[in-house]
Amino acid sequence: MSAMAGEIDRKLLPDFVQKSFAFSLGCMLKAVEMAKDPVRSVQEITSQVKTLTIPPADAGDRIEHKAQALVSVWVSHGVSIVEECRAAGEKLTD
Repeated sequence: MSAMAGEIDRKLLPDFVQKSFAFSLGCMLKAVEMAKDPVRSVQEITSQVKTLTIPPADAGDRIEHKAQALVSVWVSHGVSIVEECRAAGEKLTD
């Protein structure tokens, strides 16, 4: 069974390394773009922080529902950022 695990690991590792490298490049590209226009970048960050700290209107009145809604927003936003950076990095490597 360990031979099977080693075979699977060898197949997954190159893809993982490529996606990690693309993500890193995308993050650097995003940082450079933000540095080009710091005023706009600060406005964007402020707007995004607001959406991450204020529960959505349809979250309900109970604190548990508001907390679950905020966590959902955080996860969704985090996944979006990772995907955006990975896609930008892949464009640089193509």
